[in-house]
This record gives sequence, structure tokens and C-alpha cells, in this order.
Amino acid sequence: MPKINIKSTTATSANETFIKVKNFLTMSDDLKKIDPNLQINFNESQKTGIAKGHVFSAIIAVTENSPGSEVSLTLDLPMKFALMKGLIKNTLEKKLSQALG
Repeated sequence: MPKINIKSTTATSANETFIKVKNFLTMSDDLKKIDPNLQINFNESQKTGIAKGHVFSAIIAVTENSPGSEVSLTLDLPMKFALMKGLIKNTLEKKLSQALG
């Protein structure tokens, strides 16, 4: 499976960033359209999450990064999306950046 790795830094604390990322992922209509069966399990204490669906899976982590925090998102795509990997990565980076504000 092709992988997409996205990292984004922000000036906000890891706690604030995790809440923003969690809201972005759970409230995103775009993700629900792509994979209506997507289930995301978050570990609040470790600021991580695992998303599994029929179309893709992902690992999410928020870590402290002085001054602020870093978001890491690793997405596993099926082979049929391999040619669109760049477009998917750019779109996710843009949407994540907007969510982190």
C-alpha cells in the first residue's frame, strides 16, 4: 500500500493541537464521503489516534515541539489511489493547516 506522511508544526500546545486535530478528523464531511465506514479511535493521554476504514487507514500523533507542537499523520492508501498520492497529500496538508489555524 502506498503511504503518505504528513508533518505539520504549530505554535499551540500539544493539548490544544490534539483537540483541533481530533475535531478536524471527526467532523470532516469530506472524510465521511470518502469512507463512510471510517472509525477513529483516539488515545487522549498519548495524543494519538488510529483510523481504519474500507478505503484507507491512518495513524495520527501529536507531540510537544518547543515552542508548540507537531502533528504527524501517516496514511495507508490502496493501490488504486497510488497515482493520486500527490494530490491527496496536498489536499490533506491544506485542510490540516486550515484546521490548525
